[in-house]
Amino acid sequence: MAKNNKKRDPIPNEFSGIAQAAEFWETHDLTDYEDVWRNVNFKVNLKTRRKQIQLEPALASEFSKRARAKKIPLTAYVNRVLKDYLKRAA
Repeated sequence: MAKNNKKRDPIPNEFSGIAQAAEFWETHDLTDYEDVWRNVNFKVNLKTRRKQIQLEPALASEFSKRARAKKIPLTAYVNRVLKDYLKRAA
């Protein structure tokens, strides 16, 4: 039973999605389940920095067209092109 001896609903083994999990936790208090908490270890890589830039419409369109032709995400394509350009320019 919970530390504070309140009656509580069991935590479902699985949620069908984020909405179901959110619905459960919006109506339940995490501190009622301290007895099932466990320590976890994880690594976080915070090195990635995102910058937003504006491209001329024609340039953005050309990048999009070429990324689609290569069947890769636009961001991956733009990063690849810019990396190649910077290597050659160095």
